[in-house]
Amino acid sequence: MSFDQKIPFILEHCELAVRLKGEKRGMLEMRRHLASYVRGQPGASEMRARLVVAEKIDDVKAVLCV
Repeated sequence: MSFDQKIPFILEHCELAVRLKGEKRGMLEMRRHLASYVRGQPGASEMRARLVVAEKIDDVKAVLCV
């Protein structure tokens, strides 16, 4: 599965976390998962640096270029 094919699943994971835990807590917990999702991708270091400070799903979408 390509990274582009994984993006909808990544976003769904974020949405579920936010729905279950609230935006602040859900996104805090998602940061570690987001970092692992981009591992091995071209530009992963830059993406990881931006994802580990993401506070909203829109921040994640901006990094993933959705």
